[in-house]
Amino acid sequence: MAHKKYPENTVFAKNGSVKLWTQHFGDKQNPAVLLVHGTGSLAIAWPDSFCNTLAKSGFFVIRYDQRDCGYSTHFEVIKPGQPAPYTAEDLGNDAWAVLNEYAVKKAHCIGRSMGGLIVEFMMVQHPERVLSSILVSTFLNPKQTPFPELNLPSLPKKSFEYMLSGNSLQGNFEDDWPIRKKSIKALHGSFPVNEEMAEFYVKTNYQRKEGDIDTSTNTLAASATYPLIAVFEGLKKTTIPTLVIHGTEDYLVPFDHGQAVAKLIPTAEFYSIEKAGHLFFNEKLWDVLLTPKILAFLKK
Repeated sequence: MAHKKYPENTVFAKNGSVKLWTQHFGDKQNPAVLLVHGTGSLAIAWPDSFCNTLAKSGFFVIRYDQRDCGYSTHFEVIKPGQPAPYTAEDLGNDAWAVLNEYAVKKAHCIGRSMGGLIVEFMMVQHPERVLSSILVSTFLNPKQTPFPELNLPSLPKKSFEYMLSGNSLQGNFEDDWPIRKKSIKALHGSFPVNEEMAEFYVKTNYQRKEGDIDTSTNTLAASATYPLIAVFEGLKKTTIPTLVIHGTEDYLVPFDHGQAVAKLIPTAEFYSIEKAGHLFFNEKLWDVLLTPKILAFLKK
């Protein structure tokens, strides 16, 4: 990979044969913050401005492309219904591999959507390494939660159809941007989409692709192997300080799923964002609503 020109502060971590592209911000001597993005996203789903603000506020920030995303190792895309080429536990171990690459023993862990599932797994597997957790737009299981006490419906089928729109994609930005833009708007709630911000993100996805552009099928199949019961029971007993953040108009992971996560975790604080959806292509969402709340929580 040495022939490619990567962004500054790039480091590759390894989990077996899988290479994970990472980027860091701030002083390595400061408390670490690990950022874990959602299904099919790039690390830059955590904006530069957010990472730099945390770094300037005294944190060492690490974001990374999960396997099947961006600069990290890609796998052949399976057909719906086929077994995944890796497991949910592999995704969790990737996160530990990233921290180990930086010799970070403990970190604040922040996950969005599927990234939140990974952070939940980390909280239960090695709680001694998680200083605090922040779960953004996340849930307990992507299909349904088999715990009657939560009384939660399955995640909306229509929303997954937007996520799995890859069958309509042509593999180049110019043809695919209208499809991507429609999907983004459908999952953005009432907050207006900053199209320039969204277009930059999607275009970067195409520029950085190391394999197939849409690998959501792989990751969703891997999520079926998630150790749900073990994590569910572990979260009920956790003592890790936790902040749960959820938009009131999240049509991919409905608001009541976020509330259930917060209710399940005894140490959780719940923060709702009015009119926000599942995606955050709006500077106000970050600069006014998300970043200050996250920073205040990390500094407690």
